[in-house]
Amino acid sequence: MAESSAAASPTAGSSAGIRSLLIFGSGCEDFGAAVSERSGATLIDMPRLLSEALQAKLSAKRAEAAEFLTTLDRGGLMPLKTALPMIERVLARATPPFVFCGLPRLPPHVKTLEGAIGKLALAVAAGDVSSAGDASLVEYFANKGDTATCEATSVDAILAAMERAGLRAGAKRPAAEHAFDVSDGGEARRTHVSKRERHAPRYREAGDCALAAFLYAEAAQQYSLALADDATDAEALAGRSACGCATGQLAEAIADAKACVALRPTWPRGYLKLGAALSMSQDLDEAEEAYERGRRCFMDGDAHDPGAPRSTGGQPRETHEQGDATWNALQAALVRLRAEKRDTVLGELERSNGCEARWLYGG
Repeated sequence: MAESSAAASPTAGSSAGIRSLLIFGSGCEDFGAAVSERSGATLIDMPRLLSEALQAKLSAKRAEAAEFLTTLDRGGLMPLKTALPMIERVLARATPPFVFCGLPRLPPHVKTLEGAIGKLALAVAAGDVSSAGDASLVEYFANKGDTATCEATSVDAILAAMERAGLRAGAKRPAAEHAFDVSDGGEARRTHVSKRERHAPRYREAGDCALAAFLYAEAAQQYSLALADDATDAEALAGRSACGCATGQLAEAIADAKACVALRPTWPRGYLKLGAALSMSQDLDEAEEAYERGRRCFMDGDAHDPGAPRSTGGQPRETHEQGDATWNALQAALVRLRAEKRDTVLGELERSNGCEARWLYGG
């Protein structure tokens, strides 16, 4: 995709016009996050639109939000007209320029977007663009003439192309400690990533939103994206474990929860997730031990959960709603688990010794 320059002007009545660019191709996520970080631009991708849809469920756009969430839950390609109300929410609430990352994915979608917000100022081919959709975008923008184009050889190259296209942000942020290796057929690979540039938290937050809306498949996908970016994200592991429990993938849920507590052995919520997964798998003794270890984090004063209650004379001290909720959940889980174990024992005794067993054992 040869670099070109075009004097694009906003369409009359557009809400974004020359303030927008599109990054597409296999490297769009890495480059999109880096460009947003460096330039101060607003990133518009599926996690951001998911967050907007969940917020819009309580607004005047609740019908459009419900359609977006239903389409997302079914999987497949998101129609641009379905995503457009959420895009418009971002444009109205965030700061330009706007970086569209991974969407729109086809030339007709680009036309729909530009019909609503005005012409894109810049189109960036990032990484491998040999797929049918990406190749059609390369051809479309090459023939379009009113949108500048460039290849993403580096973040600096994209920032320079943005300047030439008139996409100026407020204050640029300093370059992060990272590099992109483009030696393998032009596909971007991050070789060094600073903590500040991690975008695992953004995926995790989208996963949390989807989990709260009972969109378990989408939540698990977002947690997996977070873990692909940062394999040490214990909160993403805990969230994906919850998704596994909700969908019956118990072996995966247990594995994620065990990895979570291995990474953060003093985090009570990790043990809460592990106990839940083990309990659903009928490993009741191990589940009880997991819940007890979570309780001991509080009792020993080692709970690193933000705002978690600390011990005072063997009793948890209430300091924050989140810590209280975790403590209460552990307590309730233990009560339920022990009742279940008791009923199991009594049931076995009744089958072997007759109905007097329940009377003898207080049932």
